[in-house]
Amino acid sequence: MAPMNNYLIKHSKHPFKLLLKYNKTGRLYAYEASEIQDDQLDYFLKNLPVLESKVKAFKNVGLIVLQQIEELTFETFWELYDYKVGNKTRAIKLFNALSEAEKQEAISGVKRYNAWLQTQTTAKLYPETFLNQKRWMN
Repeated sequence: MAPMNNYLIKHSKHPFKLLLKYNKTGRLYAYEASEIQDDQLDYFLKNLPVLESKVKAFKNVGLIVLQQIEELTFETFWELYDYKVGNKTRAIKLFNALSEAEKQEAISGVKRYNAWLQTQTTAKLYPETFLNQKRWMN
């Protein structure tokens, strides 16, 4: 099956998250909204980009658009985190308890966290600590 593209829409001043899912033909087939107020949801429902090619227009209204292509699975997180210590079973439970938008953020956050660690002398957190403390939000 061809990979699907997901986009996480956020705003720097508001806590909402909107995850848009597009199928292999570039058509919107699902969305997930969290931490969103009714007026914000109304705006998005009226302006949802049905075609993937229209997603970038959200950047023009001050929104942050993050593309996510890889699978939103624990295996993706585990391979990117690349620190195989601690309680993997607990890490799996913590990851699976996240919403899809949070999984997207956690996976994107691992990349930033790994880059940040290269400039620090700080020890890397155990994967379950990273997930439990939602450290991708830092």
